[in-house]
Amino acid sequence: MRKNFVKIILHLSIEFSNHKLTFVSVFIISIGLLISACTKEGHHYTVSQEFKDYFLFQKGSYWIYKNDSTNGIDSTYLLGVPLHNIFPTGENKSDPTIEQYILEFNSDIMLNYHIETYTSDQTYIMMYIKDSTYAFGMISQLIADSNYYLQFFAEGYFKVLPTLPSIELNSIIFNNVLQTKFYNDKDSFNFYFAKNVGLIKIKGKWENKNHSWSLLRYNVFQ
Repeated sequence: MRKNFVKIILHLSIEFSNHKLTFVSVFIISIGLLISACTKEGHHYTVSQEFKDYFLFQKGSYWIYKNDSTNGIDSTYLLGVPLHNIFPTGENKSDPTIEQYILEFNSDIMLNYHIETYTSDQTYIMMYIKDSTYAFGMISQLIADSNYYLQFFAEGYFKVLPTLPSIELNSIIFNNVLQTKFYNDKDSFNFYFAKNVGLIKIKGKWENKNHSWSLLRYNVFQ
């Protein structure tokens, strides 16, 4: 299964290498103790509904972010219906399959992200952040506040921070907010996700610049 997993990732990397922009690949994953990442149905590893509630959205969804330093505005919206794929993990019909969703955006912040199962208890989010270099996050089922060293597309540490009971951004209160972080010697990324809303804040330092964007308003379909 590991061999096929690598093939899938390489295929995705080749697919997006035609973009003129440089991407950052960040796996943003929530804690398995907080949400059930995926469920096994026979030989199929599927993305759980709880995971979809945080990360999967449909055509017509949009998010308006404000740059916390310049007050600039970015309108992020889905370009179409999420692409849904089922991949075999082996050559035999009895081998398990994994599930994948790809969401593509029109945005000055992020271009797309993947939701993909890996095993019966692991699901990941891989994001491509605009104007950045490769970074790497982690698979679900991590214990809160733990560090996990990664060395695949890029080297660094992924950390799941404790869930925030609530956070207020631009006069909007969000509850049960998931926090994740990727960092290495050069870059750092902090992500905040709210259930049935998606990404509500991203901040950090990449490409030798400090960045911070917060959700101003949104309208989503699931």
